[in-house]
Amino acid sequence: MTNPSTSTPHHLSGLRTPVVVRFYAFLLFVNKMIDAERDLSGYSGQDPAVDAWIRDAETMHAATLGEAAIVIALPALTEAEVRLQAIARLFLVAMKSSDPDQMAYLRHRASQTQVFLLPWGDPVNFRLNQLILKGLTLFENYAALDDGMIDLRPDGTPDHGRDETAPNL
Repeated sequence: MTNPSTSTPHHLSGLRTPVVVRFYAFLLFVNKMIDAERDLSGYSGQDPAVDAWIRDAETMHAATLGEAAIVIALPALTEAEVRLQAIARLFLVAMKSSDPDQMAYLRHRASQTQVFLLPWGDPVNFRLNQLILKGLTLFENYAALDDGMIDLRPDGTPDHGRDETAPNL
């Protein structure tokens, strides 16, 4: 399995702090993890051929936990970095939790987007807010996996938690 590219996209040039760069990489891992775990939705454990999918999902889960830990461990020098780390921390806690009450609290917290967003007037904050919103959306998509919810697009095809129309975060 190859790791997602960790290069910073062009639209984030000028925002190449270690936390922003690693958070972007973290979201790439989250996308892959959601895809891997969603592929297993409804699997009953009776087909040995699916064991490779399970291993892939477990590998992506562990890699995503590692990326979250890296984001959180970096020194946060700006308010934006503190907020990105808070989102990574939501994932870290949720990915280790088996408590439905804790997950409900985390989902409620993540739904309060105004707590995470930066003031909108600055073009750099605008780009960072896009990253923040993408992280919060992916968090809800991840949390919804435990609900057994697989969203459908208007055309009836499965929505895998990714915005296929927007190549950049």
